[in-house]
Amino acid sequence: MIILRNSSAGFLDPKGSIVLQVQRNLRDVGHSPGLIDGDFGKGTETAVRSYQTAVNLPVTGAVDLSTWSRLTGNPAPPTMFERALAVTANFEGHGYSLVAGNYDGALITWGIIGFTMGGGRLQTLLARIQQHDISAIDDAFGSLAPAFKDILTSSKAKQRTWANSISIGADKRKVKPEWAEAFDRLGKNPLAQKAQNNLAREFYWTKAQSIVHEFNLNGELGACLAFDIAVQNGSVDAKDRKELKKLLDKTGPITGEAFRKVLAEAMALGSKSQYQADVRSRKMTIAIGSGKVHGANYKLEDWGVADRIVAAESVNAVAAPSPGWNTSADTMALSTPVIATTGDDEADFNAFIKSLGLKNFKPYEFLIKGEKNNNPHSPAFQKNTNPPRELWPNIAPTARVLDILRGRVDAPIRTLSVYRSPAYNVAIGGASQSLHTQFRAIDFIAQGNSTPLDWAAALRSMRSEGLFLGGIGTYPTFVHVDTRGFNVDF
Repeated sequence: MIILRNSSAGFLDPKGSIVLQVQRNLRDVGHSPGLIDGDFGKGTETAVRSYQTAVNLPVTGAVDLSTWSRLTGNPAPPTMFERALAVTANFEGHGYSLVAGNYDGALITWGIIGFTMGGGRLQTLLARIQQHDISAIDDAFGSLAPAFKDILTSSKAKQRTWANSISIGADKRKVKPEWAEAFDRLGKNPLAQKAQNNLAREFYWTKAQSIVHEFNLNGELGACLAFDIAVQNGSVDAKDRKELKKLLDKTGPITGEAFRKVLAEAMALGSKSQYQADVRSRKMTIAIGSGKVHGANYKLEDWGVADRIVAAESVNAVAAPSPGWNTSADTMALSTPVIATTGDDEADFNAFIKSLGLKNFKPYEFLIKGEKNNNPHSPAFQKNTNPPRELWPNIAPTARVLDILRGRVDAPIRTLSVYRSPAYNVAIGGASQSLHTQFRAIDFIAQGNSTPLDWAAALRSMRSEGLFLGGIGTYPTFVHVDTRGFNVDF
C-alpha cells in the first residue's frame, strides 16, 4: 500500500498534515527533508530514500506501509478520514492559515476546509482553539484581538459590516494584510491545526459515513467522494437524487467506478450552474482516481487513496454497506469491510471499538444487553446475544454521535440498550424493523439534573449542524439515537 509518493511530472505532489507528520519524523531521526512545508516534493523523497537505506528497507522514495510503520511507530496507515481530508482540503485551497474575505456572502472563511463566520462554524472553531490554548487568539491577533473577539459575539448584521470592511479587491476575496497575517499566525499554531482537524471530523465525517452507507461507497475512493460531497455540497439533496435517478434509469444497476462517476455527475447537475464545472471536476477526479482540479493534475494513488475496499485498519471510517442505489446481487464490490481477526470475539470487539478513537466510552458499554435480558421473570430473559461480527461496523457512526454528545451535555452517559438479537427483540415487543437489530441504535440516559428533553434537544442541534443523519426518539426516562441515514423524530 502506498501512503505517499512524489508524483510523476505533470501531477501535483501530495500535500497536507500526513506529509507534515512524515517530514517531522524524518527530521527527528536525522534525515531532514529540508523545508517542513507539508509538500511531498523531491527533498522529501530524497529524505525517505536516505531513511530507507539506513533501516534496510527497500529504497523506493515512496512511503509504503512498512516505511510508515517503521518511521512513525504506528502499524496502521493514516485513517481514511485523514486521507480524505488531505484531498478535499487541497481542493478547497485554504490550508490551515489562509483566510478569505466576503466574496461569497459567507462573511469570513478560514481553515483547512473553509470554516465560515456566516455559518457559525468559524466561531465554534475559535472557541475550541481557546479551550486548548486560552491565549491563542491574543497571541495571533495582537492589538486586533479585542475587536475581533467582540465581532465573534456580535449580531449577524454587525459581522457582515465588519467582514465587508476588511475584505479587499474587486471580488472581496482577500482581506486587509494585518488581518491576513493574524489568521496566518493562528493557523500555524499546532493546537489550532488539531482543532481544525477535529472539527472537520465532527462536522463532516459522520455525514460522509451516512453517504457511504446509503450508496454503498465502501471503497477508499468512495469514502473520499462521500467526504468531498459532505464538505462542498453538504449532502445528496432532493435535486441531486432526482438527477441520480435519471442517470441510473439509463445505466441500470452499476457498482464501483461506474457508480461513482454517475454519482459525481449527478452532484454536478444538481448544483447551481455557476458551480457545476467545479463540482464536476472535483467529484470526477475522485470517482476515477485521477483528473484535473483548479488547473492541477491529481493522481490520488500518490495520496494514499486507491480503488480498493477500505482496509481493516480504517474500517471505523466507513459504515457497513446495505442495499441501496447501486445494489447488484452478484457484485463483490458490496462486501462488508474486513475486521481484524484473532479468533477471540471479545478481544476483536474490544480492539474494534478502541480503533474508533472514542474519548468517553469503553467497549463493554456497547455490549449492554438490556434490562429484560437480566430479569428471570421476563419472557426475554437471556435471549439477547452479543452483536454478530458482521454487524460491528454499523455501530461506529452512532457511537461517535454519542461520544460527541457526552461533551455537549457535560455529564456521564449510560447505555441502556444497544444490540438486540431477533429473538430478544420479539420477546420484548420491539418493532420488527428495529435498528437495534442492525446494531445502529443506542438507548441511553445522561446523569445529572438534565432531562430526556434536554438530551434530545442537544442531539437535534448536532443533527442540524450536519453531524449525523438519523433518528431521535424521546421517551419519559431515556432517549434513543440511531444513524439510519435520514432524519426522523419520534
